[in-house]
Amino acid sequence: MSHLKQIKSHLQQLLLQAEQIDSQQGRADNALFDRTLFKCSSTLLTPYVKEALLLYKELKTLQSRQNSSQAQAEYLSERLINQVTAVQRELATHKLQFSDFSTPQDQTELSELYRELMQHNEWERRLIEMVTTKQQLWQSASKSTKNQAKKALVLTEQRLARCQKSKLAIEKLIESNK
Repeated sequence: MSHLKQIKSHLQQLLLQAEQIDSQQGRADNALFDRTLFKCSSTLLTPYVKEALLLYKELKTLQSRQNSSQAQAEYLSERLINQVTAVQRELATHKLQFSDFSTPQDQTELSELYRELMQHNEWERRLIEMVTTKQQLWQSASKSTKNQAKKALVLTEQRLARCQKSKLAIEKLIESNK
C-alpha cells in the first residue's frame, strides 16, 4: 500500500473516531486547536479531521502534477503530519479522560500504553522530518558524498519503519485492552 493510501486510510479512521467522540461528548468549551495549525476553529473534533483530509487531497493533487514544487509538497506534508499528530493526541486524551476502566490496574496499563503511543508519534514525526532532510541532502550531494548520504538516508528510513512497526503494535495492544 502506498504511503498516500496509508495516510488516507489513517485519516478515515481518525474521522470515525472523531465523529464518535463528538457524538458522545458534545462540544468543548473553546476551540480545540490553535489557528496556526488549523484554518477552522471548532469546539468539535470532526471539522479538524475533515480539514486534514482536505490537506491530504491537496497534497495528492500536487504530487500528481508534473511541475509541482518540492518545497510546497514538503510544506504541505509537514503541515499534514502536524495536524494528524495533534488530532491523535487529542483523541488519546479524550480516550484517557472518558474511558470506563474495570480496575485501577487496567487504567494504569492503558494510560502507560497511551503515553508510549504519544511518544512514538513524536518520534515518528521527528523521523519523518529527518528522512525528508536526508533525502534533500542525498539529492544535492556531490558524487563523492552521494553514497554516504544514501546510507544515512537508508538508515533513517529503517529507523522510521521500526518506529512505525512499534507504534502499530502499541495501537493493537490499546485496542485489545479496551
